[in-house]
Amino acid sequence: MNKKDFSESDIKAKFITPAILNSGWDEQTQIGEVYDTFKLYFNNHKDKLGTENIVKSLYEYSQYYVAIALQKEEDKTLKSVYKEITKLRMDTSYPFLLAVYGDYNNELRACLKTNLGESL
Repeated sequence: MNKKDFSESDIKAKFITPAILNSGWDEQTQIGEVYDTFKLYFNNHKDKLGTENIVKSLYEYSQYYVAIALQKEEDKTLKSVYKEITKLRMDTSYPFLLAVYGDYNNELRACLKTNLGESL
């Protein structure tokens, strides 16, 4: 099936729900709330930002979440800091950390691109 042929329910079933379930959330309550919130955001911003950019952003932040909350960061110093934060159960700090990690990752990519050329 071509990704352009995916319906809304296909996208939810194949991508959003599995990602949320893998994070350990309750399917009935939390998935519905997250999906409804994302759907509202998407419908309000798709014309301005474009579907591809919204999905790309969703994917990037899901990767940041994995690095932080699931401690899959490759940088040992960052991984150590994230481990300490998750021990404190400071769930309210995740939005801040996601934004900071996004800035860090974008700056790192820009630096690599400058030093290694356009191949990145």
